[in-house]
Amino acid sequence: MQKIWYGDALNYLQYNEADIIYYYRPIGTQEKQKELENKIENEIKKGGIIIASYKEDKEIANNKKFKVIAEEPWTHGLTYILQKK
Repeated sequence: MQKIWYGDALNYLQYNEADIIYYYRPIGTQEKQKELENKIENEIKKGGIIIASYKEDKEIANNKKFKVIAEEPWTHGLTYILQKK
């Protein structure tokens, strides 16, 4: 089983196989960052956990498909720990 993958995160095809996905704002533009966040949130498997540092799209807190495990404020943004229901 491959543990680490190197490449363009928007082209990754196996988010649905991950138990845990961590990211620390890997994309500099808001539009592309939101695109990546939506891709991960749509593709992660049920029960999967996302640790999202400096998340761009804050609407996740209202998304009924996710349980917010933690919401941690930091200097430049929020870190969310989420689990897909």
